[in-house]
Amino acid sequence: MAFINILDGYAARLTKAATKLNLHLNFDQYTLLEMIHKKVHTHMTYEAMSPANAPTPLQTIATAVAIAGKMGVPAHIALANSGVTLEDLQTPEKMRMVTHAHELTVFSNIFTACGDTSIGLRIGQALDIYAYGILGAAMLTAPTLGEALQCLLDFPLLQVSYFKQSLRIDGTMAITTASGYHYRPDLTVINTDMCLASWYMQISGVLGKPLDVKRLSLVYKERPTHEPFYFKVFGCNADFNSLENAMYFPAELLAAPLPRSNPIQYHMMRGYCEHIHREWAAQQIHDVTTQILLLLRSSLHRYGSLNAAAQALYMSPKTLSRRLRDVNSSFQNLLDHARHDLALECLAHSTLSVGEIAQELGYAETTCFRRAFLRWTGQSPVYYRELLRKEKSHKS
Repeated sequence: MAFINILDGYAARLTKAATKLNLHLNFDQYTLLEMIHKKVHTHMTYEAMSPANAPTPLQTIATAVAIAGKMGVPAHIALANSGVTLEDLQTPEKMRMVTHAHELTVFSNIFTACGDTSIGLRIGQALDIYAYGILGAAMLTAPTLGEALQCLLDFPLLQVSYFKQSLRIDGTMAITTASGYHYRPDLTVINTDMCLASWYMQISGVLGKPLDVKRLSLVYKERPTHEPFYFKVFGCNADFNSLENAMYFPAELLAAPLPRSNPIQYHMMRGYCEHIHREWAAQQIHDVTTQILLLLRSSLHRYGSLNAAAQALYMSPKTLSRRLRDVNSSFQNLLDHARHDLALECLAHSTLSVGEIAQELGYAETTCFRRAFLRWTGQSPVYYRELLRKEKSHKS
């Protein structure tokens, strides 16, 4: 009964949020349970390990279309050539899984139609804690903000993002970062803005008050035309041409008790997240290579071994190896792919030494990393970084 009461309250909040976005949806506890248990099948082809094929819920597209409507862009324009229909968005039981490729098409359509570079921030503002379904409900009832954010990071398949998201402590500051973007370059600003604005809204929702952001850093070299909008969203101006996309806030907030904290409900909701995570891994996402890359991009340290990845996907290492062989792949190939992407990112956007990058990638010896990087790119890490510096200096 307690769990049903939780779903009742949460369904009411979802319905209210949908109404604000002009989406005529009516959620109740039974709809939520049906959506959770329903086995939604997604049929994807894996094209050259493209991250654009990563699976994601339809929620972001629904939100983007609603925001576009307020900006004068009709739904049929926003959804053109995306493979998603307005009927899909207006019927809760059709809240199927799509891919990032579908989302990117919608974002591009909206931007082309309105030319407003602030759409990423606007969409991110609408993706608050209630847009995360049961995972959002678990975060709301967590004992502390730190545990809420850990819950978010513990279930990578439930919060598929365009970025590798991380949280670290540096002195008195907690720092959330968004890195590893490997999608359409023309949508980099839109997707980065959306990610950080959504993080801000989720943390503010969990705290029950606006997050006190002390600094916002962005890697964009050029200031976007919507620069003043950052202050309206985050309460602080943005620093551009930075080493990383990051949001800084007082670390002491991580240990502060949350206003809706309920340990019993949190334990129940977290268990339900685990159940959904297992269902998605076992039933909804058929492309095992995509699943592995999602895990590796969420945490190389945590999922960088065959045994760890197999455990996360609820199968034996032998079964995982066999399924990868069936699609002419292997865990080592996927691990190399993820390491390659992260290596390029670290060399381009961090001050880490080659030895530190090797350690970050899970290599026991720096020489092993150097040999791997030479095999991937035909260049040494030091030479590659120097080329990037010269290129950046030349553009300046």
